[in-house]
Amino acid sequence: MPEVVGILETPYAYDALRVLGRIGPAAAGTADRLAAYATGRDPRTARNHPRRAAWAHWKVTGDPAFALDVCGAAPCSASGRSAPLLRGILAAEKRLGQPLAGRRILADGLYVRTLAEALARIDP
Repeated sequence: MPEVVGILETPYAYDALRVLGRIGPAAAGTADRLAAYATGRDPRTARNHPRRAAWAHWKVTGDPAFALDVCGAAPCSASGRSAPLLRGILAAEKRLGQPLAGRRILADGLYVRTLAEALARIDP
C-alpha cells in the first residue's frame, strides 16, 4: 500500500485515490491521509481532488458522513439541508440531468442506494 499512497504526491493522485477506494477496508490505514487530502490539510498534496479523496475515505472506512461533509451535504454542514435534499433526489426516481437545489448530482442505481443509506443514518 505504501506504493499507492506515495502516488498521492504525483500528478497521478486521482488514480491513486481511485485505487485506494477500490481496495476498500483493507486500505483503512490510509484513512487519516485521505481525510487530510480531502480537506487540503496535507501540504504534500500535488493535486487537489477533494471529492475523490472523500469517496476513497468513505470506501476504506465504510462511513459516508465525512464524504457527505466534504461535498457540502452533511447534516451538520452550514446549509443544514441535507436530509430534504436527499429526500428530493430519491423522490425524483429518475436520472437528474441538471443540478438539484444548486448541487450537481446524477442519481442512478448504486448512487440511489447510497443516498438512501445516508438518509437513513442522517434522519432515521
